Amino acid sequence: MEESEKLRLLNLGKAVVNEKYPNFGVSKPTYLNGIAYTLALELTAYDISSMSDEHIKDLMKIDLGELKKSLNKHI
Repeated sequence: MEESEKLRLLNLGKAVVNEKYPNFGVSKPTYLNGIAYTLALELTAYDISSMSDEHIKDLMKIDLGELKKSLNKHI
């Protein structure tokens, strides 16, 4: 995966997290970056070149929901 695609995924991940948790960017920037990185990492195996930003964000929203469930289950 090219660097530009990784950056695209990271930026889309940040957008998804900001949409769901708008205060993270201010109060918990490390959380924002960590969660966005995790969401991006989940999609690095995909060929995202033909995917729209909205499609990628939809996939990330699903992953974010699964991540939240997993954290709630183990905390």
